Amino acid sequence: MTIKASWSQIAVLMLTFLITPLRADDNAATREDAVPSAQDVTRTHLQAEIADLQALLVGQLPQNASLPALFEIDLNNPQAVAQRISALESRLNAEPDAALKAANTAKDKQDAKADSEQDDNADAGMAAPIAQADQFVLIRRERDRLRLSFLQLPAERRSALIEQDRLKRTQEALVAEQAAAAAAMARSELARDNALAAATAARNDSERVLATEEARLLAQLSELSTLRQQWADSNQANLNERRALFARYAAVSQQTPLPSAQADELYNSIRGDLDQLRVGAADALNQLDNASQVPLLEEPLSLNDARFAAHGERVARLLQLRLRISQETQALRERERQERYEDAREKMTGLKTLQSQRVILLSQLSPNKRAEVTGFNAQGMSRVADEIAHVRLMVRWYPLQRTHDAQGLMSLLQNVFTAGKFGVGLLQLVFILALGVWARRRSRDWIGKARQWLSNHVQPKNLRLRLDRAMLTLTAMSRELMLLLCIYIVFDWLYAPAQSITEVAVLRKLAYAYGFYALALALIHRVFLTAISRYRSVTPELNSKILRSLRWVARWALVVSIYLIFAQALLGRGALYGIAEDVATFGAVVVAWRLIRAWRIEVTQAYLSYSPDGRLADMVHKSKGHSYGLVLAAAAFVIVAARGLWTWVTDLALGFEQTRKALAYLFRRQLERQSRKQADAVEPTALPDALTEALSEEPADVTLSIDHFPKLDAIVKQANALYDGGHGALIALTGDRGAGKTTWLMAMQRHLPSDMSCTYESLEERVYDADSVCRLLCRVLGIGETTEPKEIIAQLHAQRPQVVLLDLGQNLMLRTVGGLAGYDVFVAIAQATVGRVLWLVAFASWPYEYLQRIHPNRDVYDQHLVLSPWSDQRIGELIDSRMASADFTADYDSLLSNDALAPSPASLNSEVEAERIADRYHRLVWDYADGNPRLALHFFRLSLTWTGERRVEVHLFPMPPVGALEDFATRTHYVLACLVQHENLTATEASVSLGFPLSECERALYLLHQRGFLTVGNAQRYRVSTHWNRAVLRYLQRKKLLVV
Repeated sequence: MTIKASWSQIAVLMLTFLITPLRADDNAATREDAVPSAQDVTRTHLQAEIADLQALLVGQLPQNASLPALFEIDLNNPQAVAQRISALESRLNAEPDAALKAANTAKDKQDAKADSEQDDNADAGMAAPIAQADQFVLIRRERDRLRLSFLQLPAERRSALIEQDRLKRTQEALVAEQAAAAAAMARSELARDNALAAATAARNDSERVLATEEARLLAQLSELSTLRQQWADSNQANLNERRALFARYAAVSQQTPLPSAQADELYNSIRGDLDQLRVGAADALNQLDNASQVPLLEEPLSLNDARFAAHGERVARLLQLRLRISQETQALRERERQERYEDAREKMTGLKTLQSQRVILLSQLSPNKRAEVTGFNAQGMSRVADEIAHVRLMVRWYPLQRTHDAQGLMSLLQNVFTAGKFGVGLLQLVFILALGVWARRRSRDWIGKARQWLSNHVQPKNLRLRLDRAMLTLTAMSRELMLLLCIYIVFDWLYAPAQSITEVAVLRKLAYAYGFYALALALIHRVFLTAISRYRSVTPELNSKILRSLRWVARWALVVSIYLIFAQALLGRGALYGIAEDVATFGAVVVAWRLIRAWRIEVTQAYLSYSPDGRLADMVHKSKGHSYGLVLAAAAFVIVAARGLWTWVTDLALGFEQTRKALAYLFRRQLERQSRKQADAVEPTALPDALTEALSEEPADVTLSIDHFPKLDAIVKQANALYDGGHGALIALTGDRGAGKTTWLMAMQRHLPSDMSCTYESLEERVYDADSVCRLLCRVLGIGETTEPKEIIAQLHAQRPQVVLLDLGQNLMLRTVGGLAGYDVFVAIAQATVGRVLWLVAFASWPYEYLQRIHPNRDVYDQHLVLSPWSDQRIGELIDSRMASADFTADYDSLLSNDALAPSPASLNSEVEAERIADRYHRLVWDYADGNPRLALHFFRLSLTWTGERRVEVHLFPMPPVGALEDFATRTHYVLACLVQHENLTATEASVSLGFPLSECERALYLLHQRGFLTVGNAQRYRVSTHWNRAVLRYLQRKKLLVV
């Protein structure tokens, strides 16, 4: 049967065992005559400790021992208390079943002993020690349980009992000292009287002189005893005062609020006691610099005179008496210095305790009283003045206290073990700081490498883009995060035991305040730059001005935090802590005024650009150059900031994928409502040739393109360097279909010098075997035809430096066995000739990701340029520039019938309102096209209806039905996914890649083409149509068919 322990069972069995008397043998002597054994003494001592602990738990002081003796630790040390709690919990939780078993065993043994009186003496002798050992186990467990219960009491209650015990022990010591001082003074007076009597009865002059000297020395000794008794009386008075203060405010507690009336009365009383205690503390601090009250030893009589030669015994007694007085004088001077310091320490400690109790009472006061003492009135200002006076005392006391503590520290460092431990800790600190500085400098490089690894190994693309943005943000904050990590390691790991020291705790808070200040500054700066860069370019001057303005705000917040840290450390959450909010508000107003002055020009310009006819427009114009214009700038700033915040929040919401999905659903519902409301549905009409050409989806020439070519200048500069004798490179240009890769290559060709050799080739046909790729390169580069890569490399090295632009680079590979042979040959030739050739190859995103996945550990390309999705501003600029190039005007009046875009179907008479609706519609087109310029132009063109002359009317564009692809079989979906992964395919290539029969692939591509999902070009090469591109990608991704 298994014995399961419970505390109630253990307690019952233990008490049952303890109250059962141990029977003595019939022939044993009586207890009165027996000498107590060691076990009896131990048992008595343990029982006395248990009685003291039980008294403590009900609020009474121990009678048999002091608190430090009961717990064997410094109860004022939080770390020691925490360690003892952990040790006691571990001890009590370890093997509770064993304790219950021991109790049962002891009880069974005693019952058996009582029932078998006839057992032999040997058996009885063996059972007694075992029973006593079991008994001690239970008693010690009970003592540990009581110790743990006391240590787990609320801190306020435990501290009160500790203070009561300290005052009690101090009282006992003072009583003993007073008695000893009185006895010493009585002995000194009696000896002095005897010496004076001896001087009167002296037989000659030498005896009289020696007796008089002895009487004088004894009088001085009596004076020292009197001084010692006066100090004891003074200490007793101070102790009585402290005990009275303790008793008066013992009821003040954070856990147990007092009635409002009692709290008001105690608060008035505590204010008076604080005033008196501050006066006493100031006097005690002044006493530290005063001269000693211990009298100096008077010029002694010379005992070397020849006339004293016959009185050797008396002379020796006088010399011994002089030595005693000198030693006592020195001891008293040292004690005086120490007691003055202890008196100042006690008064400053009492002042701090009363101050904390006053702060506790603030929350318990009646509403009227609290408003009276915390408001800006006489009492409120008096409260602030009192705390300022307290701070002045703390400023005087702190260096004295730390100088005194430093003397003790220096004496500790004389111990070789303590000095060694201190040295090891100092070396650890230096090592951690050096490691932190090194890691902080290298952190951005590490994050950059991690970012590169994630970009090569993470799928799908959306997750990779999000991780990339997160890594960019992490890079901007890496140094600040490393600083916080160092602060944590130093204060919360290396010096965690020292946090009970006030200076270390304050220093830790200051370090964290600065660390979070730096982190918040870097994060907010990053957020501001990200938000602003969406609407305008950020120049170095603007970036510097933004950072400077953010520093003003952040530094003021840091100053307020430092103020709060010191205010709480010195006075707790008192008046000076409470006015921090008012101080912070005043400082914030000053900082805001300074910011408005710094940004006055930008704010007014932004307001006038947003609201040229607004209510403040005329006054803003007139206030330029006048000081009162700052007030108008402040009002304009509120309007501009509100508008900017709303725009940013709106754009931020539109940046989430779920928001875009909801918006797409809203569009579809709007189209359905609009079709039901209109008698005749709006059918797409043929557009004029000029407009059709302007909105063409084909790569744009110089007249239609806008200046959006990321990193083009850097690549052109690299090409020029190659022409001047530098080194070329192998560069990959990637982007989604319609992202502008061909336009980018054409712009590259235009920006090159006319005398530079540049070859542009679009690889319309797919060639993926090695020999075919070699012949293709020979044809493109105009060199002798060969299938040997080494010969091609040699011919290219013999030619002048040149730039080679290859479009549709995905046609160099096929996803099948051996389908990368031609691509690998191309890469080998390109890498071997980068000294003379700048290769720039454009790939669609999906094929490029597949190539990178095949060779994850190879750096194939020197650079990788990604054409990211365009921003909504860029899409809007593209649409406006194309409309302007065709000299057509778009009317957005018809969109007003759409409740989601405008509140009522009114005419757009205001240019601002028209621009607002146009910008919103452009944003919707951008959102549906996922930032793809080709898709954006396609759907914008579908939304236009020609109304005559050079005007078109804008309607919501028709969207492909979501479930159209559900009608096809799964293997047809596979063929479609294969096409997307290659960007373009013929039926034969699809058959080779998938391993499907050629006839099945031809049938699938034919059906998809007939339904409009695909377009077909030369040599029966299929591509996903622009109209269905987004819907096809979303469908295949949802079905998880696009796997790299």
